[in-house]
Amino acid sequence: MMYRLVVMVIVASMSAMNCLPNEPKIRTFQALGCERDSDCPNGYRCEGIACINPELCGDGVIQPGEVCDDGPANSDRYEFARHCNSDCSGFYSGGYCGDGFLQEAFGEACDDGNDSTSDACPSGPLGPCQPAVCGDGFIWYNEGGAEECEPGTGTSLNCSEIEDSNSAQSAPCDERFCRYDTRECFDTPDGFVRIGKGTFLMGSPDDEIGHESDETLHEVTLTHSFYMMEHEVTQGEWGRFFATNPSRFSSCGDECPVETVNWWEALSYANALSEAEGLSPCYVLYGCNENTVGADAECTLVGLQDSDGLNVYSIYQCEGYRLPTEAEWEYAYRSGTQTAFYNGSITSAIGNDPNLNEIAWYVETSGGTTHPVKGKLPNAWGLYDMSGNVWEWVWDWYGPYVADGTNPEGSSMGETRSGRGGSWFNQPYWVRGAKRGEDPPGDRNSDLGFRLVRTAP
Repeated sequence: MMYRLVVMVIVASMSAMNCLPNEPKIRTFQALGCERDSDCPNGYRCEGIACINPELCGDGVIQPGEVCDDGPANSDRYEFARHCNSDCSGFYSGGYCGDGFLQEAFGEACDDGNDSTSDACPSGPLGPCQPAVCGDGFIWYNEGGAEECEPGTGTSLNCSEIEDSNSAQSAPCDERFCRYDTRECFDTPDGFVRIGKGTFLMGSPDDEIGHESDETLHEVTLTHSFYMMEHEVTQGEWGRFFATNPSRFSSCGDECPVETVNWWEALSYANALSEAEGLSPCYVLYGCNENTVGADAECTLVGLQDSDGLNVYSIYQCEGYRLPTEAEWEYAYRSGTQTAFYNGSITSAIGNDPNLNEIAWYVETSGGTTHPVKGKLPNAWGLYDMSGNVWEWVWDWYGPYVADGTNPEGSSMGETRSGRGGSWFNQPYWVRGAKRGEDPPGDRNSDLGFRLVRTAP
């Protein structure tokens, strides 16, 4: 079961590490010459030949109560690396970090004009003005992402260490919760969440309310990480590629899930998104009718291809976007939990369920319609609407779970494809994490949509 360790980080002074040996010079502000106080503006006095404001931090003179003063605006343009902070109460290190100018000679990799420890480009244990990194010992909160904890190693973890920490627990903070993922390691697409590889129990125990015979509890291992959409594909996202909106609840708007989409059309959307992002499409579709995608387009056969366009036999070998397998979907749903819902147990097979009310649009909360995505609480990994709103097509043929619990892809053949998650129409026991649905791949229903994944490189 997942655990979360929050590390409190104490930022120590890095002056000894990042500073040049020069000590700051005491300067006077020379812009206003004077011989007497009357030569100076109100509030200033004549000090030597310069007008100074005795209360002005940044006048170049260390006033009573000031520890330092580097001159006008405490500019970093002077020759020393250690400089005074904005209220003249102390020094901070990092060369020219924080002046908004990239100074590669002082080891800066970036400089956005801010040197805060919660900034994306701070002074830290890796030097002045370095990008935030999972494993650098600081907990980051900024536009690029938010960490919930840190391994606190003091140095950056390499990619394999971050990856392996998910299963081997080689670091005290799982990289799923060290959420500021570096591009070097992860490069998570916008609107997606990175799901680390791991092992979990798939299915449900016999005594779970609503348990069915096709939910045999068994161990599954996924040896790859993957990216999953944080919410179901919306009508607005669908409209980016296809003019025909098939949704029964089109009046719900662009932020509502697209529905009344068959399985083949979900594959077409995945290919369109892959092509738009310069990725090799996962699916090669054969025997397709002439219908517009969104107006019951169907095919008879699907093949798979890798990044070079070569035929492959495993869905996990695709480079482009695709439907998740049942195992990927349930692993992501559970997010380290083993209860019927990702936020707790089921209390009633039908009717109102207080746990489900918090996370799902289902028969008791939906009012008979879909709703904008992300309107309920996400799971621990940041995924929304995994229960309710619309069912989600997955890759697998529906059938008994296969014996091999490593990277399962479902039955080799069948008549129906699996769906997961339940919908606005369903009772609580249909919206459990282990519940399995099935439909012929050509079916289109107003409670049936999808979300995509992509195998992480």
